[in-house]
Amino acid sequence: MDYDFLPILERIKTTKNEKKITTEVLSKEANIPIGTLSKILAGITTEPKIGTMISLAEALGVSVDYLLYGKDPGEKSKTDLTLSILEQSLIKKYRALDEHGKKSVELILNHEFVRTEIYHAKKQDAASIECVIPLRKLPLYDLPASAGTGTLLDGNHCEEIEVGPEVPLDANFAVRIVGDSMKPKINDGDIAWVKQQSYLDEGHIGIFRLNGEGYCKKYYKDRLVSLNPNYPDIVLRSYDELRIFGEVL
Repeated sequence: MDYDFLPILERIKTTKNEKKITTEVLSKEANIPIGTLSKILAGITTEPKIGTMISLAEALGVSVDYLLYGKDPGEKSKTDLTLSILEQSLIKKYRALDEHGKKSVELILNHEFVRTEIYHAKKQDAASIECVIPLRKLPLYDLPASAGTGTLLDGNHCEEIEVGPEVPLDANFAVRIVGDSMKPKINDGDIAWVKQQSYLDEGHIGIFRLNGEGYCKKYYKDRLVSLNPNYPDIVLRSYDELRIFGEVL
């Protein structure tokens, strides 16, 4: 968001004090964690998300335009922040998600935004515009899938990394691989870029959880196959619990 946050913070504090709303009550009414709200009020967080600003405005009983620009409800806004019924419905659903769900939505939204920006850039005269792909963030799982004997892939343990145009746009997350069973395509320590999906065509490489263990293998209906011939196939049995996390790009 492009704005000077100090006057915004002052309007938030002034409105909060005028209406005699405590930080705890505001946190509950706006459905914003108390720690997040405290950082905003202390001026530590200077670029809160637009969703957070909308929640604060609603909880304080003022318009978003007032918080951002100091405008009265009757003034004409510089920015169209009027929400359609569909947009209001999407925001309501977003707020009902847990942290994992919100992060997934933000990843997909960022991916689609980049894709759309590139699409529009390509439609313009290539001689008069430089197409720049902005940096984006992807989760990198710090408990690696195995390219060997199998290691638990825990979706709760990951860090965000900033990536550029060298990473496929379809990638939703990354996994650091341990082992050499997928050589020569994927080496020990490589980062695999993964498109999140719950299905996989035969012969494609994916990230899996089999009976609680994580694997990076080539998928077939009856087995998981390594590229390194020194590793035997993992035959899938009828009682095995197999989950597909996505396709390695």
